[in-house]
Amino acid sequence: MKFNTMDIDAAIAAHKAWRTRFCSAIEGIDADKLRDLSVTDHTSCVLGTWLYSPKQQECLNLSVFRNILEAHKDFHQTASQIIGLLGDAKVDEAQHALDSHFTKISTTLVLLLEEFKEMAP
Repeated sequence: MKFNTMDIDAAIAAHKAWRTRFCSAIEGIDADKLRDLSVTDHTSCVLGTWLYSPKQQECLNLSVFRNILEAHKDFHQTASQIIGLLGDAKVDEAQHALDSHFTKISTTLVLLLEEFKEMAP
């Protein structure tokens, strides 16, 4: 199978950067910048656009690819939840979500992307 490749390392870095943004916002730094960002649509970021492009349909038979789709969607749902909590000034709840589920799903997504990258020719 020939994969339609993208810069997976750049996608990993972009998704890892969210943790830094959230930590800064929790500390009160650049919190206003998060209010303008919409992360609810997991298909509109660079990785999401690539994952859901018609050229990737052939990858749907790979369990790692299906797991990436699920983890990526969960990543965006959790990021959106954290932004909502920060917008409502629920900093402790945002910190808890960041430290628990967001960290877990972010790590899972990165590991899956790295596994997928190793499969690419």
